[in-house]
Amino acid sequence: MSDLERFCEDLHQDILTEASAAPAGALQAEVYTRRMIDYLTEAGELDDGEVVYHRARGVEASGYSLDEDLEQLNLFVSHFTQQCPPISVTKAEVDTAFRRLRTFLERCGDAYAADLEIASPSRDMALAVAEAVRRRFDVRLFLFTDGTISRGVSPPRPNGEGIAAYEIWDLERLFRCVSSGRGRESVEIDFEEINGGPVPCLRAGGAPTEYDAYLLILPGNVLNAIYERYGPRVLELNVSVVPSGPREGQQGHQRHYPA
Repeated sequence: MSDLERFCEDLHQDILTEASAAPAGALQAEVYTRRMIDYLTEAGELDDGEVVYHRARGVEASGYSLDEDLEQLNLFVSHFTQQCPPISVTKAEVDTAFRRLRTFLERCGDAYAADLEIASPSRDMALAVAEAVRRRFDVRLFLFTDGTISRGVSPPRPNGEGIAAYEIWDLERLFRCVSSGRGRESVEIDFEEINGGPVPCLRAGGAPTEYDAYLLILPGNVLNAIYERYGPRVLELNVSVVPSGPREGQQGHQRHYPA
């Protein structure tokens, strides 16, 4: 049994035990979402969050969190397979989950809460999301899954639709974060995605040292996009910069620089 499979079994057993011990019983998918929120809060990705399962025709959400200081809204949707060893999650499943979550976000901005039961957790979530949309909070959409993402599958890219980032947290990514000992995942910034291309750099001269130093100027809109996606983490951690380079099928590389 691999370390990943053992991690999967332990996670599922913990979820089953916690769901069984709940006073009124709890859906395992809801317990899984709570676990993911806790993990990501510890990793510095979130500032806690609420588990609220809502599913209707064309829409689905598993929870949300609001960060008033950062003016940021995070929406979650969980694809809980309950399978161990973990199974592969396809591109179609990823696209469907994000589409349903995105539709929920859009409908909340169009007074979706009025169609929901008064005093229900789903209505409270819809009202909170609507208020965040009205105040133009940055929005991040998260897909949680206990499966593994198929090779070559990636989240959608923001395209001016009011969403700052799409994030996928599958079992492998969670396992790397938990087992790294750092408690949080390193930040990786892809300037091809955020800037549309590389940022010109000037190598600093001087005697050889243990690291390379470069001087560069980042446009304000690029800095804003980085901060929208990662928040103050980029000021606290070492940042992994992915430079422009080889395309698909070629070997690329990364350099790590102090933030």
